[in-house]
Amino acid sequence: AAGALNVQQSTLSRRVRELEDRLGASICARGAAGVRLTQAGAQFLDGAQGAMTHLAQAVDRVGALAAAERNLVRIGILGPLTPGFLDELLRAAVAGTPTPRLSITEAPAHDHIVALQSGRLDVAFLSGEALAPNVTTRRLWTERLVVVLPTDHRLAKRPMVGWSDLAEERFLVAGPGLACGGEDLLVRRLARLGRPPVLLRQAVGPDTLLRLVALGQGLVVTVASATVGQVGVVCRPIAREVVAFSAAWSALNGKLAVRRLIALAERLADPAQPGC
Repeated sequence: AAGALNVQQSTLSRRVRELEDRLGASICARGAAGVRLTQAGAQFLDGAQGAMTHLAQAVDRVGALAAAERNLVRIGILGPLTPGFLDELLRAAVAGTPTPRLSITEAPAHDHIVALQSGRLDVAFLSGEALAPNVTTRRLWTERLVVVLPTDHRLAKRPMVGWSDLAEERFLVAGPGLACGGEDLLVRRLARLGRPPVLLRQAVGPDTLLRLVALGQGLVVTVASATVGQVGVVCRPIAREVVAFSAAWSALNGKLAVRRLIALAERLADPAQPGC
């Protein structure tokens, strides 16, 4: 037994005696014929073997959970996942080895920053840069800023529009604001022209918002990728306006799967200008 445990025989004998002292009973009967288990020892061995089996199962379960957690990447995005850079990145990530398991949350940028700082998110993809303590950002891609119009709108036949063309329009805004940060840009640009915009806030998601555009209820300023697949509307680029998107993650997050995803994003990074 000492040889199997790679310890000295005297050490093993001492540990058995210490165990007997703790139990208050002899578990081994020593004699000229050798060592045999006492009745108490046999009962203790039976219970100990069961306990070791349960412990081994618990260790295996925790190891499996730890492996799953290591491969889980909790991702924050600003709106629905549409064709474009981010979709291509996630497709490439799940095609790799080891394959990460993705958990995706849609929420405003501020909520994602708080979740990154508290450890509830691993990485978020945001417009602009996240200037917050213990949060690292890396610029990855850009998208054209577009205005979404009904097909019969007076600007629909233009290849491109300027802010001055939009000064008299009213704009639809989803939830707490445009996911790409277009609302702030819209307000600043039109205020500079002396025409504060008329904003009609709607408690709907982006897809319904674009359907309201088709119904002539107002215009939407967003990024080009958010309009892919929409019918009844056209989108026109706003002259000289692009939105930069970045990955943001906690400087305290040491998860290998997150580092792999960021490294893959950096390899794929290229200005994306989705059409519409």
